[in-house]
Amino acid sequence: MTNGQLALVYTLLAAPLLVSAAFDLRRGREILWAVLRMTVQLGLVGLYIEALFAVDSPWLNAVWIAVMITVAGTSVLGKAGIPRRPVVVAAIVASMVPGILLPLAVLVAVVRPEPWYAASMVVPLVGMVLGNSLRGNVVALSHFRTTLDRERVLYASRLMSGARRRDALRPVIRGALQASLAPQLASIATIGLVSLPGMMTGQILGGAPPLTAIRYQIAIMLTILSAVSLAAVLNLAVTARLLMDDHDMPAIE
Repeated sequence: MTNGQLALVYTLLAAPLLVSAAFDLRRGREILWAVLRMTVQLGLVGLYIEALFAVDSPWLNAVWIAVMITVAGTSVLGKAGIPRRPVVVAAIVASMVPGILLPLAVLVAVVRPEPWYAASMVVPLVGMVLGNSLRGNVVALSHFRTTLDRERVLYASRLMSGARRRDALRPVIRGALQASLAPQLASIATIGLVSLPGMMTGQILGGAPPLTAIRYQIAIMLTILSAVSLAAVLNLAVTARLLMDDHDMPAIE
């Protein structure tokens, strides 16, 4: 795609701008600003990744992945309304374990690129897994906080009845995990029928055989599902432990 062809795609902005104007949504400036930010950010990231691919150093790959994990961990807490100071390091670690280990295991055991740390394989795969884990964690922690706020009295009554904190929190954590996994399961259940994933479509457009692209897509979707579930469990465990006071009550205002 040339720059001129891409410029034509920008004409699609007329649709959301017209909708905003017709229904007095007052989102025109926000739409334009969001698209401008997306363009600049992707342009800068594209330049950096080109350099990253050219050098193909495992150390530079590790630095870039560390940046992605740090941003993902802090973003999860911010979007979920969780205080960052007590749990930010633990949240980053909780995102790192499934966000790195699972895609690297798939690369080494299944894809087997040469070398195994090839930036063109590691960076996109870890990025896809972290992006989906980020969304899942935001849903899980947001649901955890809002439910605990709403059911604070019920939670306290469980504690006063002799339940341990873990048992008293179990219904809240169960609901948070269900909310976190629901979008991912819905996406997996309808993939191929309702939507074609971007990575698979890109591979096919790039000339890869459709069945080969499908195999890679299945591997990635299973990796993402595992990472989302593990990251949500780890982040909820961290939040449930570090954001409680000495009386096992939530210290979240």
